[in-house]
Amino acid sequence: MTQLNGMLRREIKASDAVVDGLFRGVLAGLAMLVVLALAGLTYGDSPLGVVARFDPAGGEGALVGLLAHLAVSGIYGALFGLLSIPVLRRASRPAWAPLALGAVYGLLLALVAHYVLLPGVASPLLGIPMLQFSLGHLLYGLILGFFASKSS
Repeated sequence: MTQLNGMLRREIKASDAVVDGLFRGVLAGLAMLVVLALAGLTYGDSPLGVVARFDPAGGEGALVGLLAHLAVSGIYGALFGLLSIPVLRRASRPAWAPLALGAVYGLLLALVAHYVLLPGVASPLLGIPMLQFSLGHLLYGLILGFFASKSS
């Protein structure tokens, strides 16, 4: 910790935040995928069918979908790690701030994906109802925020 202008601040290296975020993103993405796969049962899709929707080639490959989703989750986790540095450095931040940041981040990802990215490529992910899609992303963000709060 360092003192700057009378405020106590944590020293957080950007490289550490990115690497931590990458691994946390993969774990959070795995939890999100489990929830989405189980939620698929509520609208008539099998868990493997939901996972296969993540196949970027639009095929039926559940393994490819799983790996693609975990890769994207890791990248977005790394980005969250980098973007969350200013919040985590603040010594006076509320304890719930990383969770709130994670929740907003997850929901923002859901909105951008559903309304901007996925329609442009006619992704099979659009077949997941927006409620389940949003809840999965909310869980993803909350897990990222939880891990971030434990490291600071």
